[in-house]
Amino acid sequence: MSQKRVFLYAHGSAYNHGCEAIVRSTCELLSLDKEKTTLFSNRIEGDLEFHLDDIIKVLPIAETPVEHNSFLGYVYRLRSHLHSDHEHMYYRYFGKRQYRYMYHSGEVAVSIGGDNYCYPSAISGLEVRNYWLNKKGIKTILWGASISDEFLTDYIVEDMNRYSLIVVRETLSYELLKEKHVKTKILCAPDPAFSLIPQDTPWPDEKEHDNVIGINISPFVTECSSSAAMGINNYVKLIDWILGNTDCEIALIPHVVFPNNGSNDIDIIKMLQEHLPKSKRIFTVPGDYNCCQLKSLISKCRFFVGARTHATIAAYSTCVPTLVVGYSVKSIGIARDIFGTEEGYVCSVQNLADESILREMFISLFNRETEIRQYLSERIPNYLQGYTPCIEAVKQLIEAR
Repeated sequence: MSQKRVFLYAHGSAYNHGCEAIVRSTCELLSLDKEKTTLFSNRIEGDLEFHLDDIIKVLPIAETPVEHNSFLGYVYRLRSHLHSDHEHMYYRYFGKRQYRYMYHSGEVAVSIGGDNYCYPSAISGLEVRNYWLNKKGIKTILWGASISDEFLTDYIVEDMNRYSLIVVRETLSYELLKEKHVKTKILCAPDPAFSLIPQDTPWPDEKEHDNVIGINISPFVTECSSSAAMGINNYVKLIDWILGNTDCEIALIPHVVFPNNGSNDIDIIKMLQEHLPKSKRIFTVPGDYNCCQLKSLISKCRFFVGARTHATIAAYSTCVPTLVVGYSVKSIGIARDIFGTEEGYVCSVQNLADESILREMFISLFNRETEIRQYLSERIPNYLQGYTPCIEAVKQLIEAR
């Protein structure tokens, strides 16, 4: 059966390898036809650099995007709320290209920004697009999402009811939507990136390293901790313990690599390195690997400690014992769905009140290595069976009849 035209939107850029992983795995899971599928990107240069255009048609969201927090962005949002002029706001805020391209009734648009409903800066844009697409007769799907309770107002519940289907990636968000009496059909499945196929990749020096602890840190660790120093010092004490009490090597692995942007892992890794001892056992993975290559490297790790959700998903899905440095509902929800609890598996950034917390949690994980690896090897295949009903539901919407 042929596919309708499908649009993927709310995508940041492949510079965020979590976003890249969602696009790649979604195209594979849903068997999307490249000729009939378009990805709208906030920063297309990243998608071209990491070759997403090999699997999907990629277009920028606008010829000249309007920054959300700019004066024009504020004016468009204000006009929308005061005059219910969503169509005008969509046209001006997201640009002529997307407005004209996504126009035909009966097509399907899939919102793939997994945690956009966890950030107030993203929510108004999502609501505007969902409203306009529905007005044009385009069915919308919220795919692989997490939802934050504090932002699920009556206004956003109304927005949720415009979707034809909602697929959330953990049961905390599923239960929240049910509690708020969202009427749209809601399903729960693993984040699509759990299914991402690794691309066999050697370590940067092309040597064999079979005793590596992978570590990922993001700017959220310093932004959400009680102080920037508290976040960094927790990592420093963890790494000091690894160097002093094990013979493991340490790979510092970035997963978000926006150039000239404060939200990239490379800069925070450099900041961390300033506080670390000089050691041949510490090495850094460069920022030019794609998500499939990074998943391969992460799968080679003995343990993984990560702040970026999709870096930890790469570890979980390849049965690597993982400690998540979490900052939102998604990390708790995913861990709870896999292990039945987040206790011992998620270290909340907001609760880093002591410089030794991350180290102590890792030691506990380290001492349960065999148990955790065995559990994951049994749990993950069953966990991934959750895709089946969701794929069937999406295909019912995107297949032409």
